[in-house]
Amino acid sequence: MYKLLISVHFQCIVMYIVGVLIQILPIHCSMVGCRQLLHSYIHANVYLIFFVLCTFGAFGYVRYGNDVPQLLVLAITQHTPLSLLVDATLLISVVFTFPLQCFPVIEILEGYILTPGT
Repeated sequence: MYKLLISVHFQCIVMYIVGVLIQILPIHCSMVGCRQLLHSYIHANVYLIFFVLCTFGAFGYVRYGNDVPQLLVLAITQHTPLSLLVDATLLISVVFTFPLQCFPVIEILEGYILTPGT
């Protein structure tokens, strides 16, 4: 059981780091005056989120043990104001982060399509 818990937690951390790496190109493009600080910003962000996720995971496991399902959204009683609020915030976060995930692809395609002299 502990191997499964560590595996799931490790997968969450890897998914977060991949999410951060997808966001590097838009941030790099917007940091015109202080790009030398980008490296330290990214390291600080990854370390901070790693610490926060580990802390919340540890406290949640100590408090609730194995009684909590992996998808916490499913543990909330459906069709209540809380569940509707959680679903709405998840929907909003997906809708507003999707363009950020498309940005690196668009930047790369623009480099191929909009070459100088065409």
